[in-house]
Amino acid sequence: MAGLITSLGAGSGLNLEALLKNLLAAESRPVKLLQARKAGIDLKISGFGQVKSALSQFQKAAGALSSADAFRKLTASSTDSTSAGGSAVFSATASQAAAPGSNVIQVMQLAGKHKSG
Repeated sequence: MAGLITSLGAGSGLNLEALLKNLLAAESRPVKLLQARKAGIDLKISGFGQVKSALSQFQKAAGALSSADAFRKLTASSTDSTSAGGSAVFSATASQAAAPGSNVIQVMQLAGKHKSG
């Protein structure tokens, strides 16, 4: 804008070009302050959103733990990685009345190879 008016203040003895620059800077200052304030508020909103998301995930995880059934699953199994498809060769399930502790399974005899027809 100042480039178009080349004789601003000519003959008056006033530095009107500097006054115009200062006036434009003063007019844009409130806009810049509002933009900076908006950026700060946007950052806070983003932070609150992240906290809300984390809290929601925590509530879901805590909800899964609120049932005693989640802690009463008493099962044991063994898989043989050498068998076809890694199928289970032993499994056991305990009822809710089972006492905590350890049990030993003893193999008395191994099965022989199966030959098909």
